[in-house]
Amino acid sequence: QVFAGEQARALGAVQKLQSAVGDYRVVGPPVRFDLEAFPYPSPAPALGEHTFQVLAELGYDRADVERLLAEGVAIAS
Repeated sequence: QVFAGEQARALGAVQKLQSAVGDYRVVGPPVRFDLEAFPYPSPAPALGEHTFQVLAELGYDRADVERLLAEGVAIAS
């Protein structure tokens, strides 16, 4: 119902986002200052999209991550 609401439409608060699993709509925050644009989040990541980045931050090197992928412990896309 919120996406069909007159106020949400008038404010331009409804945004369509695209992700790997399909499109979806979100509504921006109810309050804006100085007519700044609504900050919309990025779509949810695909399964395994950030595997290398996250494991690198945890101290794993590329060889370790490749081993985890080969053993089926981790997934990367």
